[in-house]
Amino acid sequence: MNLRMPPQSLEAEQSLLGAAMIDKKAAIEIIQHISIDDFYNLENQSIFDAVSRLSNENKAIDIITVSDKLQSLNRLDEVGGLEHLSNLATNVITTANIKSCIGIVKGKSIRRQFIHAGMNIIDGAYDGNYETIADFKADSLKQLDIRTEEKTNLTISDITNNVMVNIEERFNTNKIKLPYGISWIDKHTGGAHDTNLTIIAARPSVGKSSIVMQFGLNFAKKGKHVGIFSLEMSSDQLIERAIANTGLIHMDKLKTPSLMDNDDHIKLGQTINTINNLRLNIFDDIFKIELIRARCMELKLKNELDVIIIDYLQLCETTQKTHSVNERISYITRQLKMLAKEMKAPVLLLSQLNRANEKDDRPPKLMDLRDSGAIEQDADDVFFLHDPENGKPTAEERTVCDTEFIIAKQRNGTRDIKTDLKFYKGTQRWEGNNYV
Repeated sequence: MNLRMPPQSLEAEQSLLGAAMIDKKAAIEIIQHISIDDFYNLENQSIFDAVSRLSNENKAIDIITVSDKLQSLNRLDEVGGLEHLSNLATNVITTANIKSCIGIVKGKSIRRQFIHAGMNIIDGAYDGNYETIADFKADSLKQLDIRTEEKTNLTISDITNNVMVNIEERFNTNKIKLPYGISWIDKHTGGAHDTNLTIIAARPSVGKSSIVMQFGLNFAKKGKHVGIFSLEMSSDQLIERAIANTGLIHMDKLKTPSLMDNDDHIKLGQTINTINNLRLNIFDDIFKIELIRARCMELKLKNELDVIIIDYLQLCETTQKTHSVNERISYITRQLKMLAKEMKAPVLLLSQLNRANEKDDRPPKLMDLRDSGAIEQDADDVFFLHDPENGKPTAEERTVCDTEFIIAKQRNGTRDIKTDLKFYKGTQRWEGNNYV
């Protein structure tokens, strides 16, 4: 067997420890960028642990204090005693190369992490303890999800400058980065926002799948990459709706093409060409949140993910063992909020409502979100669709539905406001005043 020494640099590790004991500024910088696991040598790990403890206790860091701390932890002898600490400090010629040493130690550490992940993947491939290949793939991608970039420590001035740049850009261009495409909604929300989890909830058959598909089409028409995870409808059904919505072709004609006239055939050809050029990725065979995350990671690595749409929450599954529906839903919504932040992309999540508002014949409220209070807690925005006629005997005969769009929650905006939209069932199209 070819046994190779894991990536490491004893010299760089020792240089960092020596610098930390003779230069307060160097110690602060090292602690900010390096963790104990970044050191390969066990003795160096113990010394760095002592340095970190002193820093957390707001105490001076030098040879004597580090020695005392190691003595109190019964580790001084195992690292070579006071003499070794003294050698580390005296052998540091200059602390000017601290950044270089940090880069070396961090780089070696990341390479070791990838080696460890690779070994776990190989073990998993041999053992085969997965229900499906998709589960194995998701676990492998999770193993390889190793942070390789350092988080930048921004000052409050840096942050306010970034905010001002964004405000000035919106003022100068008068454009919304990710518009939903319905002017009233865009006016009151500023469009979809990166890192936000947005819930769109309604009772069955009100049109939540149609409106989120229209939102997705509008994002894609603006040149954005949209990932759609459909847990209820097939990709074929979604594309049929997209064709009807984009080309204004009645769904009945798509189901019975003999009803089409020449104009319909022309519009169909043009619409297919338009949709083919949109950056849409539709998945109708992924149900577990872990696999959704894995696929999003794949797309993000290829710079092919700007928006995530999931239809719908109650059909989403997890590999985690949960004891109740409430616990499962709570876990999934938390994971999706984390996904939005991790991917730096908005997540639009559809959800069912319970029947309480139906019984009371009233518009839905946040308490009507089905199965878990965590839905409201984790969501940045909650939108409701309410059709007062839905479920009544004559409702199915309508071709146009007057539907309320309600902003029930908005973390950074006005809440408890609403507008009236028209839902054209034949073309699966939603319109408000001044449709964009």
